[in-house]
Order: sequence, then structure tokens, then C-alpha cells
Amino acid sequence: MRALLAPVLAGCAALLLAGCAALKPGADEAVAVSDAIEAAVTAARAPAAERRVRLSAALESYAVQPDDRSRLHLAVLLATLPAPLRDDAFAATLLAPLAARQPESALTRFAGLLQTQVAERQRISQSGAGALRAGERREEALRRQIEALRAAERGMIEREERLGSRTR
Repeated sequence: MRALLAPVLAGCAALLLAGCAALKPGADEAVAVSDAIEAAVTAARAPAAERRVRLSAALESYAVQPDDRSRLHLAVLLATLPAPLRDDAFAATLLAPLAARQPESALTRFAGLLQTQVAERQRISQSGAGALRAGERREEALRRQIEALRAAERGMIEREERLGSRTR
């Protein structure tokens, strides 16, 4: 009897452990976050052509099934790949609904963190673009001043030449 009871108890214990793992809240979301990070690291280490392929695959996956997992995967790639594949605006759009979701989970906290990083990069980029435009305006003003000085110098030279030809 004991010999028959041991396998049954072991099977029940295995089922209970599997049930506990399945009932653990957020386990799927933690796996989705881990998978997205792994995909981003793998893509970052890949050659440029393979990066494009991976991004295309993520875009297609999101188009076919726009669930949280594919949304996060695509957003992480768009936020972490180098230019010209990076698209911070699209990444922020994808991350916003995930980061705003309640109650908080591993996925929402990670989406919030990544959304904050993307927003900061966008802010720095915009302020850098503003500084660049200001520098270009200053450069144009200096260019106009130089042209005005050259015109004044030409006028002075011409005047001296006219006065020199009159006195001879």
C-alpha cells in the first residue's frame, strides 16, 4: 500500500507546486519584461542588418497581435536600438498605456521607467535642437555683420581711390 501511495503523493505535490507557480501574480509579466530585455540586448549586439530584421519582426508581431508582451517588446527595441532604427516618439506612445495601468506590476514599473528615460532623451534632444537653432541664428547674424564690414571696407577703398585719382 505504501508503495502505491508514494507515487500518488509525489504526483499531488508536483501538481500543487505547479498550481502555486501558475497562481503567482505577475509571473507572466515578469517573464515578458525579461524577454523584452533579452531581445533588446541581443539586438544591440547584432549587426545592423539583423537589427532591422528583428525590429521588422517585432513590428509585424505587434501588428498581428497587439498584446502587452508584443507592445513591450517593440517599445524596448524602439527605445534602445541605435539611430536610425530608434524611434522615441513611437516608443513613448507604446509605453504610455502600459505605464499608466493599475495595479502596478513588474511590467508597469518597467514600462514607467523606460518611458521616463525616453521622455528625458526627447527633452534633451529638443533642448539640443533649440540650442542648435540659436547657434545657427547667431552664425547668420555674424555672417551678415562680416558682409556689412566688407561692404564698408570696399566703400572706403573706392573712396580713397577716387580721392587719389583727383589729386594727381
